[in-house]
Amino acid sequence: MSSLSLLLSRLTIPSAFARYEAVSEPEVISQLEIWKYNASRVLSEVKSLLDEKENLLSMEEHADVVSAVAPFTTADTWVTSESKIVSTDILDQLPEPDAQLLEHILIHNVKPLFVSAPHPHLNLSTGRRLARPAGGPMNTQDFFEGQTWKEHPGTAEIVLYVVRNLKASEYEGVWHLVIPPVMTLLDDYQGSYKLRGVQIVSVMLNNVPAQLLKRTGLDSLLIQSLSTCMGLIRDTESPDLLRASIAAWLTLTTKSTDVGSPEQFDRLSVLLGEHIIGSVWFYGSAIAPVILATVEALPPVVRQLGIGSARFLKALMYQLLHPLQQNPADAEMQLRSIDALLVVMEECAPRISYWRGAILNAVARCFVAVKEDGKERHQGSELAVSLRRVCQELSKLCPSVVEVRFYQTFVCICLIVVWIG
Repeated sequence: MSSLSLLLSRLTIPSAFARYEAVSEPEVISQLEIWKYNASRVLSEVKSLLDEKENLLSMEEHADVVSAVAPFTTADTWVTSESKIVSTDILDQLPEPDAQLLEHILIHNVKPLFVSAPHPHLNLSTGRRLARPAGGPMNTQDFFEGQTWKEHPGTAEIVLYVVRNLKASEYEGVWHLVIPPVMTLLDDYQGSYKLRGVQIVSVMLNNVPAQLLKRTGLDSLLIQSLSTCMGLIRDTESPDLLRASIAAWLTLTTKSTDVGSPEQFDRLSVLLGEHIIGSVWFYGSAIAPVILATVEALPPVVRQLGIGSARFLKALMYQLLHPLQQNPADAEMQLRSIDALLVVMEECAPRISYWRGAILNAVARCFVAVKEDGKERHQGSELAVSLRRVCQELSKLCPSVVEVRFYQTFVCICLIVVWIG
């Protein structure tokens, strides 16, 4: 065994890191911490050795270096800040990976880890979606039981490295090698793996040809998987998972449907109506972090749907105006709700006049709460500016609010509270 191979073998991540949060034995935790800091030193040795070799590596050595080092480029339980910096430097100084190297990594370093858990909806020899699940509807249980790939922490980072470096023209040749691990991560029952899967899909969608997605049926399979991801609202990873899933859904919809087509409208309507409003807001109304995540992700959804968002205006208004009337309130939730509200007002302008009273009522209440709570020095000043923007936008969309005495009173209250003092 060469000195390089020996060093790389010492970077094999202990499987206990995959369940690190569940580990309670002090002895095991101590051993894992010692290993983590030793790994940082090993990475430095690998970098020095590669510098001596001037990065002249065989394809197999290059693939092994990538597979051993890539897992340390993320922020995870086995990574120190130093090891993340060194591992990134190592990958940056290696020659740019070509299609042959990436295929070698997929065949020899990734595929063997997932052989025991074939995805039930994929033809593994082509990467196409199957018309019906292999093994029948109950095969999902077998899929979850044979997950030996979880004994190799950091595998997702290797897949991400490959996806990030594949060019659009290269996907066709390795499609059957890329898609199975990506979909296995995406369809796992644990939120942490789902999140990694969504992040990899988001990177993949930047380069993968739209026609390849359609021809292999992956566009509809990805939509199905992202739908499942957005139903996971009670996990620690749920807020990040929702943000990533909504963004990926939008990218996939843009890539795989024609602008203004009925199919695009239907997909966007499903995202907003069924998943954000009908699922997260309905079942997760008491879970503030997931509500905040969807409100933050809402503006691009509404912009892409345009005036079509008006069919959901009642639900949107109730959700976005509610935080403005709470006292005490979450200032971050209020700010993000106002950001989303402004986009809704812009895109649904013809329908906003019906809601002018409700908007002004919420804005006035929020202004008063800001003044009473003395928030001006912190987020309150930003909040006051945002509320003023709502008033300005509303006055443009509904001139009657500054012409009719009743609504003019509301505007005056808002402006007085902001400007006095």
